[in-house]
Formats: sequence, C-alpha cells, structure tokens
Amino acid sequence: MNALSYNGKWSQNNLAKKIGTSREIISKYEKDLTMPSISIAKKIAEAFDVSLDYLAGDRQKAMFDNKTIGYPRKVGRFVS
Repeated sequence: MNALSYNGKWSQNNLAKKIGTSREIISKYEKDLTMPSISIAKKIAEAFDVSLDYLAGDRQKAMFDNKTIGYPRKVGRFVS
C-alpha cells in the first residue's frame, strides 16, 4: 500500500477521507500492525484503481488494474 500511496501522491489523510477511516488506521495498515476488513480493502483498491489481488501482492494478477480487467467483459458484450 505504501508504494501505491506514494506513487499516486496520496497522503494518509487523503486516503483515510476517501475510504472513510482515520489517518491512524491507514498508518497501522502500512506498518502491518492490523489488516483491513474485506470491505475496507475493497475501498482501498477502488481508491487506487487496482484489483484486490494487486493490493494483496499477487504477482500473477498484479500487472492488471481494474480498468484492464474490465476490458474482456466489455469485449464480450460486443461478441455475444
């Protein structure tokens, strides 16, 4: 999560406001002192426009963001 927040120029405060939590909680997530719930992890992934797999560090799926993952569904609508 640190890499995502710094690449996107997000501050802990900005992310906390975006997902409806506190800066202190974001800090705990970054330091691996606590883990977000699935619903909060989903909000974090949406804020960074990445998949939950990417957020969790799954290197097989990490090369695709949410926009890229949606392309096959869009194409399928035209082909069907």
